[in-house]
Amino acid sequence: MDSSVPLGKRLKGSITPPCSKSYAQRALAAALLADGRSTLRGIELCRDTRSAIEAVRALGATVEIINNDTLVVEGGLSPRVERLNVGESGLAARLFTPIAALMSRPMVIDGEGTLLHRPMTMMVEPLKELGVEVRDGGGHLPIEVCGPMRGGRVMVDGRMSSQFVTGLLIALPMAMRDTTIEVQGAVSTPYIDMTLDTLKRFGVELTGPEGVRRLPIEDFYLKAKVVDIRPGEIQTAIIIPADSHRDTHGFYIKYAMRNALDIATNGCSVNVRLSEDKKTFDRVRVAYGVAGPIPMRAPTAEATANGKPVTMETVEAFARAVLEDINPRTSWRATKEFRQHVAVESARRCIIEAVKRAGGEL
Repeated sequence: MDSSVPLGKRLKGSITPPCSKSYAQRALAAALLADGRSTLRGIELCRDTRSAIEAVRALGATVEIINNDTLVVEGGLSPRVERLNVGESGLAARLFTPIAALMSRPMVIDGEGTLLHRPMTMMVEPLKELGVEVRDGGGHLPIEVCGPMRGGRVMVDGRMSSQFVTGLLIALPMAMRDTTIEVQGAVSTPYIDMTLDTLKRFGVELTGPEGVRRLPIEDFYLKAKVVDIRPGEIQTAIIIPADSHRDTHGFYIKYAMRNALDIATNGCSVNVRLSEDKKTFDRVRVAYGVAGPIPMRAPTAEATANGKPVTMETVEAFARAVLEDINPRTSWRATKEFRQHVAVESARRCIIEAVKRAGGEL
């Protein structure tokens, strides 16, 4: 119903606008791939959102509609169909095709109406470069994909649409190895930012009087001794995506100065995923406690090792690079310089042990 307000009258109050269907479909796709239960609030149950709900159900998720704007999704990629119909939603077609390509079984993506005449050519070659078998209908739906996606480096034409880039961003964290996406001529970068913002919301789970809240782990730690827990809330989970530990091996070292009243001077954890022949670091992750005001990763060190050969030269470069990221301080327990020395040595020992556990040799 249309309504109007006469000029001269002041309006007061607050309203909550409906969720963008673009946000809703992205959140549903992320919830499908996430471990455990995800609560999505403020959802507008329009036709395209309902198509996305049916798609994630067909791909293995359980979706419970609590009320007109709240969904609870139990994630899990375990398809119940061999042919996925996405209705007339172009976003759903380009979003769920990469997700379907994660599986090592054929899946046909199909649609209805005008969607059958919309171009899908931008998906074919990038998916093939990522190791997916693709059969397409001359650049249109239906399209058959059979994975699994390997990951790696891929170039995508973004001049026509960013929707396929969105599908890759959501699906590729579940691929066999890390991926670099090069987008040529991106025309809809705000939608790419929307996708990244959606993915960041799957991290720490907090439960309180207003229900369950999730936020990225990097947003949970605010500063030294301060975390984002609101009155009445308790932390009920830390959401760890399956890709974070699939086919990986790690090692943790806690360094402390004494046994009684044990307080860590430094804590270091390194997690590695090696190539199939055990000769290359497909992915390296390193995290520290007591190396700064909050728990932290060392992205410079990770980048130093990712994609490099499994050699002592790489190990030494990786260990030295942690000093670019950490920020320890001097306290009554240890000086800054000593903590830096321990951080470098523990990173070195952790990655060596992780490589051994992964079946590699140094």
